[in-house]
Order: sequence, then C-alpha cells, then structure tokens
Amino acid sequence: MRVTAARVSISSFHALPPPAAVALFHNCALRRAPEISEHADRALWQELYHHDYQKKSRLARFLTAATELVEERKAKRAGKGGAPSKDDIDGDGKITMDEHFLVHGKEHGGYELPPGRITLEVAKEMASQLSDGERLRSSSLIRLLDESQAILLTSPNITLIPAGTKVTVVGDLHGSLADLLKVFELAGWPNEDDAFVFNGDFVDRGDRGVEVLALLLALKISFPTTVHLNRGNHEDTNVGRAYGFFEEVMTKYGSSRLYARIGHLFCHLPLCAVLENEAFIVHAGIPSEATATIYHIGAVARANITSTVAAKWAASRAVGAPTSRPRSLGLVEDLLWSDPVDPREEPGAEEMCERNMIRGAGSRFGPMLVQRWLQKLNCFALVRSHECPVKGWSTMPCGGNTHLFTVFSHANYQGGGNDAAILVFPGDGLADPEIITWQPHVDVRGSLGTTNRKRLVDLICRHKAALRAQLHLLANGLDWVSVKDWSSAMRKVLLLEADFTHFAKALAPVHEDKIVIDAFLQRYMVQVRLGALEDVESTVLTADEDVCMMLMDKKDLLVPVFRLLDHNGDGLLSKEEIFSGCALLNDRLPEHEKVSLSLARSLSLSLSSHFSACVFSL
Repeated sequence: MRVTAARVSISSFHALPPPAAVALFHNCALRRAPEISEHADRALWQELYHHDYQKKSRLARFLTAATELVEERKAKRAGKGGAPSKDDIDGDGKITMDEHFLVHGKEHGGYELPPGRITLEVAKEMASQLSDGERLRSSSLIRLLDESQAILLTSPNITLIPAGTKVTVVGDLHGSLADLLKVFELAGWPNEDDAFVFNGDFVDRGDRGVEVLALLLALKISFPTTVHLNRGNHEDTNVGRAYGFFEEVMTKYGSSRLYARIGHLFCHLPLCAVLENEAFIVHAGIPSEATATIYHIGAVARANITSTVAAKWAASRAVGAPTSRPRSLGLVEDLLWSDPVDPREEPGAEEMCERNMIRGAGSRFGPMLVQRWLQKLNCFALVRSHECPVKGWSTMPCGGNTHLFTVFSHANYQGGGNDAAILVFPGDGLADPEIITWQPHVDVRGSLGTTNRKRLVDLICRHKAALRAQLHLLANGLDWVSVKDWSSAMRKVLLLEADFTHFAKALAPVHEDKIVIDAFLQRYMVQVRLGALEDVESTVLTADEDVCMMLMDKKDLLVPVFRLLDHNGDGLLSKEEIFSGCALLNDRLPEHEKVSLSLARSLSLSLSSHFSACVFSL
C-alpha cells in the first residue's frame, strides 16, 4: 500500500449570501486557552460532532412528519380530502418551463452551459467558472439533471467494473468544490479508460453542494461508462432539509420544486459498485442479514426509496406495520448508514452486528462479517466512506487477507482539521490501492479549537436557563462555583462527557479556581437582529430575552418549517405564517419541548409584516 501526500489551500465560498433580515447572535468573545492539548481538542470535536449528528438526525425525522402534515393541510385546503400523491408533488421528476418562478426561482445571471453535447472540455470550463464564484443558471442545472437521469434510469443498482480497470475512489465531498478540483489535480480528470467512483455524500454541510453535484453530473454525461456516482445517506431530500442542502438550493435559486427535482435524481443513483475480483465499493456498509446476497441488493426498487428517513417513517405508520423494517429498506439503510467496529478499539467486536444507535439507521458490524461478505463476492477489499478519519483514510484488517478501507475527501471537514484522501486501484488485480492524501492549508490547532468553542457557545446559549439552575444548585447559596463543579454542571446539562476543566479559561472568567455564575452566563446573551431585506446594515435589537432564547433553542426547527410554509418560494413569511409555523412545530413536538405560543405572538409583534425565513444564523 503506497501513500502519497500533497498540500492544498481549501477556502469556502458563499455564492449568494442570504438577505439577512433576522439574525441570532451572541456577545461572547471566543478565547483561546493555550494549555488545551490537541488531544483534548480533537476528542471534544468528535463528541460535539456526534452530538450535532444526533440532533440533525432527530431534526430530519421531525421534518419528515412536519412535511407530511403540511401536505395534508394543503390537500384539505384544495378539497382533495387526503394527502397528495407523489405524482401531485413532483410528477415524473421532469420540470417543465411553466410557472417560471416556482420552477427556476430567482434567476439573475450566471453561467449558462453552451448548446450541444456536454464534453470534458465543457465540464472543465464550467468548473473554472464555478470555482471563480460564478453561479450556474437554473436552466443549466435542470439540463444536467435531465441528461444525467436519462443515463441513471438504465443503470443497475450495482455497477460492475471489469477486472483490470484502474479505479479512483473519491470519498465524501460534502459540498467542497475545492476538494473535488484537488482530486482532479492529483489523480487526473476522468477519461474513457479509467474509472472514477464518487462514493456518495456530494452535498450538505459545505456551501458548494450545488456546484459539486453539477460538475459530477456533467462528468457522468461526458463519460457514462467510466464515471460512477454511488448514493450516500445525504442524497436524501429529508436529510438535506436538516443538514443544509435544501437551504443552499433555496438561497441560490429560491425554488423548492427544483430541490424536489434534485431529490428525484438522487433516488436513481446506484447503491454500490464492484471492482471485479478486487473490491466492493459502497458509501457506508454491508447487509446486516447473514443470508443477504448481492442479488438481493440488485433486486431493490431503489427509485421507490426517495428518502430512507421518510420510508422508515411511512413503514412505522402503516396499518398493521410489522415490528421489523421492510427488507429492501433494511438493505438500503445498511448500505448507506452503517459503520464498522474495529476490535482494536472495541475488544470483542469481531462478530458484532447490532443496530447503529448513534446514526439512528443501519448497523454496526465487525470485521468477520466483512470477511464473509467479501468471500461471497470473491473480493479482497471493502471500500467505504461515511466517516471522517483524521488522516483522510483508515484501514481495518478483516482476516483471510481481506481489508476494509475508509476514505474521506473533504479536508478540514466541519473545522476538524482532518486531511483528505482518495484511493486508487491501479488495475493490477492485487487489491492493494495507492492512497493519495492532501492537507488543508489552515492552522489545524486553531481551526479545531475555534470550531469547538463556537459549538460550545451555541450549546451554552441554548441551555442557559438549565445551566443557571444547575450551577446555583451546586453553589449552595454562594454566587460562585469551583472549576470542578462548573465542569460537572456543563457535562450534566450539555450531555457531554468531556472534561471541561481543560476549557474553563476559554469559556468562563476564572479567578483563583472560582467561577462567578452571573459573570459566566452574562457572556452568553442572545439577541435578535432585525433589518430590512434590502439593507442589512439597518438593524434594531429586541430586548425580549424570552423571545431570543426561544428562537435560539428552536432555530434549527424554525427555518425548515417556515420554508415548508413559504408556498410561493419568495423567502418571505407573514406574521400569521410565523404563528402557524410555531403551531406546526407543536403538533409534532413532545409536551416538554413545545414552543410557547405567547412567545410566538411576541415574535410576530416584534417583526415587520414579513421576514426572510433563511437567515437564522450565528
């Protein structure tokens, strides 16, 4: 196994910053404590990442239910008396040029694909334009969707790549166009002979998901037999609503129908690829059923599973629903959501096969299951993505000369300071890939620490009242607590296992091992900034802390729910729709998490007649 390293400067680019009319912010200045070790920072980043992942997974499930309720209400208003069918919502997946605004959204310039066949040269020119910050016109995006879907409609669930083919496997990109272009700089552009497998999760988390997807589709059209796009768990319309891709599409195009059209393409993506006699390539994992075979995967009606989250929700609500999930859904969940367990980290995990409680879908599987699966396929390597190793890649021996590789191709993902990597099978049949890595051109320690403290500030602001109560309980009538007790309160309220004594000086005023409770909490004042859509500098600040804290606590829910209520796609909601959005939340939230309707009324009275739904941000 050969590892090649490179260095790259990765920078983010916000193509169309939203017209901020409402923004949440805090007044806590982030402080860097020099004694914090990299190990402590990285361990905290990992825990905060999993905490955020679980929160977003719950959000995706909630939005599935909320979307169903909205559609039911729309149908009743239209006199249908029931939920609309899939055909009522997005038809056959094609978008016509009628109802221009609803389809194309806001069209204000940008790069237009030239007429004629989409070739590698066209794809490179488009990549250059998008890399320079040019926006792709919606008409060109729709063209890419239509032409690539025509290819995908005839593609099997399992892409078979002939033995002896050189194959480059690209891991999660998550909206990083810079990393995708780095792949081509290091490995060369696709061609008629050598295969590329892009292993899912093209969108979400990063802000260039549209551009990454567009370039991949252009390359698929240019080289339909050598460029292969596997589906990941984020190629899912419900997941995208929770993790950012829906918001990106709405910000850039203002069209929920265009987002639905992209989702229709996602469900036609193949589920995995097999490099004959060498490797099984899949986004996440292998089937958890011992009796499952490659033929069962091939028989899945993948186009019927537009969202694994929605399919699971629908299956659970069906009349006479079985306690177990449908087999086809279970297979897709296993392929897109599962994680391996390394016995070197969890002793005794060799034969493990259990539900993946962290992700809420798929399974956790041990190396012996990998070995048996690969033996069925006469392969020696399982290549998957789905997780972010610090080096950009990792490997796990599975016995019997078999190995599992994890590859991740987004450097400095979520500010975690990780390297990125791709795997290249040279085509010699040895199943021993070359690993090419590159590093983000950032201060990894600084990026890691800043990311951690931003996330902690967010959590502290969300749980300020509970922290105040817990700290006063530990203070026994005093106005201060020890650093040790402060750390204990942070762990209990924020539901984190980290030793916060390492981070005390970065987050709180510490004097002689004491933290004054009010001085600590006053750092984390949340306010709402209001401003005219056309003039983001013109702002006023609300003084109602209850309203501010409600918005802070529910902002992840409010934005996508308000988007659901934005029927004409103009990004504006009336006061009545704001109140309706909060009522919709309460229809699906447990009693202890419901939004106070009196606070919702206060919010409505605090705002002008309309506000932009896309601008809750710290």
